Amino acid sequence: MTESQWTRKICGELKKCNAVVFAVVAQQMQEPGWPDRYVCHRRWQGWLEFKGARTRLQPLQKRVIDMLNERQPGLAFVVRFPGIVENSDGEILAEFTTALELLEILSQNRPA
Repeated sequence: MTESQWTRKICGELKKCNAVVFAVVAQQMQEPGWPDRYVCHRRWQGWLEFKGARTRLQPLQKRVIDMLNERQPGLAFVVRFPGIVENSDGEILAEFTTALELLEILSQNRPA
C-alpha cells in the first residue's frame, strides 16, 4: 500500500467516526510545510502529517509542526504507516490499528 493509499484509508475511517477531515494540498497558492490534514472531532482537533514507513519529515514540516505545538501543545503529530503516532523528533508516542484508536491516542496527548 502506498503512502497516499494508506492516508486515504485512515482519513476515510476518521470520517466514519464523524470526523471532519480537511486536506491541505501543496500548490502554488498554499504555504509550504503545513501538515497534510486538519481533523476536527469531538475527541481531538488538530493537524496530522502522514508519512510512509521510511519517508523523512522535511525540515520545514518539522518547524511548522513545532510552531503549532508551541502555541497549543498536542495540536500536530506525524502519523506513520503502518499505524504509528510520532512527535516531530521521530519519537514514537503510540501505535494504533483503527481510526478510533488514533483519535483516542491523539486526545490523550493533548494537555488538559
